[in-house]
Amino acid sequence: NGRYVTYQRRGGAGCGRVIVRDLRTNRELSLPGIQTNSCVTDPHLSGDGHYVVFSSDSTVPGDPSEIYLYDTVAKRMLNLPAPVQSGSSEDGPSLSDDGRILSFVSGRNTLAFDDIFVADLSALESTGTVSLLPTPGLVTSGPQSDAVMSGNGSLIAFETGRTLERDVQLYSRSEGRMLNAPALAAGLDTYDPAPTP
Repeated sequence: NGRYVTYQRRGGAGCGRVIVRDLRTNRELSLPGIQTNSCVTDPHLSGDGHYVVFSSDSTVPGDPSEIYLYDTVAKRMLNLPAPVQSGSSEDGPSLSDDGRILSFVSGRNTLAFDDIFVADLSALESTGTVSLLPTPGLVTSGPQSDAVMSGNGSLIAFETGRTLERDVQLYSRSEGRMLNAPALAAGLDTYDPAPTP
């Protein structure tokens, strides 16, 4: 809704911490317990600022990274269980405006590159469970990263390809298919997509 902004503030060791700022009051929100005592990246807010999601080092030995969800109203971390967490790398989270749908990338399918996954978080606070949503027609060949969901959750824009060969691609969840957007794959590196709601 334009009231809040989240970003990563780097500390002395180069690690970041999550900041959420209220633009009406020009003050940082108090977020007790949000830090994971390790580097954080990719903070993203739900549309009303109720939830902030980010990736950080995992607390499980051998698991490189996890996705964390924080309720800025209740001032508490919410546990994201499997199948969001997989024991592999989970990065690049993005929330729908209502905080019910999460897109992210994970290396769970292959060590060579990451794939995009979409999770339904609507039952998280009532039952403690989440579920993965089907993504028919989503291209899974080659590396994918920076999956950013539109506010209504119907579109995912993401990067694909290796460094110096990056393209932005679009996936329609509502239509279950990749969208043809040749201008986004015109042979020039394209990065950091961000669709409108």
